[in-house]
Amino acid sequence: MICSFVIPGEAKGKARPKSTVVNGHARVYTPGKQIEYENWVRLNFLEDNPEFASRPLFAEDKPLNVVIRIYRQMPKSFSKKKRQEMCLRPCLTKPDVDNVAKSICDALNGIAYHDDSQIYTLTVSKEWSPDTSHVMVIIAEWEH
Repeated sequence: MICSFVIPGEAKGKARPKSTVVNGHARVYTPGKQIEYENWVRLNFLEDNPEFASRPLFAEDKPLNVVIRIYRQMPKSFSKKKRQEMCLRPCLTKPDVDNVAKSICDALNGIAYHDDSQIYTLTVSKEWSPDTSHVMVIIAEWEH
């Protein structure tokens, strides 16, 4: 079984938890922008896979292969020639691929799969896009 979906917009890396002190007690919380991005990931998964709104797509005993392809929009100021050159170069801008993968894989817990510990292989790449920024996610059951 395979599923894929697209997350429109800029990829967001996993934010570090924030902490504050309330009435003398330390309180750790997830930043609001991180919660918004994870909700955005879930929404896009469910729009492309509505039949899985009530239960995870993949059984909890299945190892999974996950591919995440991050596409970063080139600056509009780039000339046509520079755009062509950039398509041949690796994209080395922020956010880091490992932080984006963590953000997306955590967001899909409980809806695409039971837990991201099921992920057996994870491939993440970051490329330049002449058009728009987006992320393509492909999840498949691992096969020998």
